[in-house]
Amino acid sequence: MTMPRRAFLALCPVVLLGEQKPPIYELLSRMASYFSDGNAAGVMTAFSKSMPGYATIEANVGALTAQADMLCSIELLDETGGEQARAAEVDWFFEIKSKESNGPTERRQKNVKLTFRKEGKNWKIASVDPLSILDPLRI
Repeated sequence: MTMPRRAFLALCPVVLLGEQKPPIYELLSRMASYFSDGNAAGVMTAFSKSMPGYATIEANVGALTAQADMLCSIELLDETGGEQARAAEVDWFFEIKSKESNGPTERRQKNVKLTFRKEGKNWKIASVDPLSILDPLRI
């Protein structure tokens, strides 16, 4: 029995939508939205307070959201791990536009390696490599 091509293509979105999303997917999605909304406090909820470099990340995220309007996209490329710890590679994209009139616009796109750990019921980012993806705008 053969299936007409049109019927097969119509079924593809259902199959793809039926796949289970990785446990860290929602965390990354929320974080990208918080960046795009300029919500530094929201962004920081994604990071473990006990991670190395947390204070630097907090300062950089605060500076970035204060000085610029952003579009942020984080695409999950690869993800592995278990119930308590995970590792991922993401394609992280920013379009950063200075809030100053005639200020610069910067585009950043990097493959970033992230590690995650479960803290209570929630996943938190435990490391970011390279950290430079979160550097403030160079004015």
